[in-house]
Amino acid sequence: MKNSFFVIQSLMTDNGISKKQLADIAGVRPSSVTKWATGGAIRLKYLHKIAQYFNVETQQLLAGSIIMKQSETIENWKSRALEAERKLAAVNKSLSLILQGTQKLQEAVK
Repeated sequence: MKNSFFVIQSLMTDNGISKKQLADIAGVRPSSVTKWATGGAIRLKYLHKIAQYFNVETQQLLAGSIIMKQSETIENWKSRALEAERKLAAVNKSLSLILQGTQKLQEAVK
C-alpha cells in the first residue's frame, strides 16, 4: 500500500498517541512505524488495525494517501514549471546579448 502515514500522524496528534503506542496498536515494532513515517509502505492488515483503533474506515486512510500523492504531483509540476521559466529567461537573456553583439560586429564591419 502507498504510504498513508500523514493521515495516521494527524490522528495520532489529535489523540495523543506516540509512535511506540501506534506500534503496539498495529502489532509491529517501533522501527516499522519509523519506516512508515519516512515513506515506507504500510501493509493493509496494519492499516485495518489502525483504522479500527481510531474508529475510521481503512479507505479513509488510503484516500489520504491518494490526496497526498496528488498534492505532491502538483507541487512537483509547479516546481518544474518555475525552473523551466528560469531557464527560458536565461536563454532569452543570452540570445539578447548575442543579438546585441552581432549588431555591434556588423556595425564595426561597415
